[in-house]
Amino acid sequence: MSDPPPEESTDRDSGAALRWSVYALLIALAVGQAAGKILAVNSVNLMTVEAYRINAALRDFEKRKADEGIEGDELETLVAEKRELLTDSMRLQRPFLSANDRSRWLAVRAIVELGTHEIETLIQEPNWDTIDMVQHRGRDGELHLYSSKPPLLMALLAIPYWVVVQSTGMTLCTHPYEVGRGLLLLINCGSLLVMLTAVAALVERVGEGDLGRIFAVATASLGTMLGAFAPVLNNHLIAAAAAAVVCLWWVLLCCSKEPRPGLSFACGLAAGLATACELPALALAGMVFLSLLVHRAGETMRNYLLGLLLVAAAFFAVNFWAHGTFAPPYAHRHADNPEENWYDYEYTLRGKVRESYWRNPGGIDRGEESVETYVLHSLVGHHGVLSLTPVWLLSLL
Repeated sequence: MSDPPPEESTDRDSGAALRWSVYALLIALAVGQAAGKILAVNSVNLMTVEAYRINAALRDFEKRKADEGIEGDELETLVAEKRELLTDSMRLQRPFLSANDRSRWLAVRAIVELGTHEIETLIQEPNWDTIDMVQHRGRDGELHLYSSKPPLLMALLAIPYWVVVQSTGMTLCTHPYEVGRGLLLLINCGSLLVMLTAVAALVERVGEGDLGRIFAVATASLGTMLGAFAPVLNNHLIAAAAAAVVCLWWVLLCCSKEPRPGLSFACGLAAGLATACELPALALAGMVFLSLLVHRAGETMRNYLLGLLLVAAAFFAVNFWAHGTFAPPYAHRHADNPEENWYDYEYTLRGKVRESYWRNPGGIDRGEESVETYVLHSLVGHHGVLSLTPVWLLSLL
């Protein structure tokens, strides 16, 4: 019979079980809060206008039918049918809050519904306008509108949307709330769950003490600005989840003396995804590569680098599929060549010729006049990392 484990080991295991219970509660709070935002998101400023228009049209419809001698149950049935039609045709509410959000949804819709990345037909639909788009010549030689976002992420997100369309027949056009919110619950809450679970596992491995570990997980769960992105389709939550997974697997690889080619490859894939979603994550991917190169050179060159390069290849391949060039839309701002300035254009929306928003952007889109002012506000000013999330000051220590 083997000897019982030391008392200290038992205490440590008991403490770990208690900490994971607290972690689970914190993660549940964060994910639940995100889900609540997703289920409540709406263009509430238009609700009253929409209700007024529908009710006015219904009163007029009911009066006309009454004048025709229709009343009772038959009239109620006709009014109910008319309300459903008016709700679709006169809808002013939408679960998509920003042009940035709708630009990504439009790209996802175009891939699944049209088999292309061109969105000019989709923006003609009520409530599907956006300013985050570019225009350039397609493979047919004609000018087309496209989302200004790098297309790899939208191509990946098109997969669950395709499953929804094929299995239910519902689309983001016919059922924006059901489909849109359902996909956001899957994508954003899923990303948050992955990120926080990876953070908790990382903190449990490298942290010290109960309070310190719990504080770190609580900060990740409830003390960052990531929750603000929950109601919209975005790249930030996915990038944060990928970065957290990279950090966890990086530590596991550094602490292991055994060959782990599969984990190295997966770590490279996650680092590539984080970089594809957020270019600054390239610094993390590079740092992890150099670190693993010291600990397990051959495996890193064969597996980690392969995973990283596969995502890079997918990024440029999908961009070429969408735009006929390897350079993403952001790179096409040539001042002297109109064909290479994808942000300077005119387009027609419901019969009216409009100018690109980016010819004369307003508000925060104008940017700061000086680099110094921009850096100040990015750190401690009105949009500062440290002023909005002061807990990060502790990380400097």
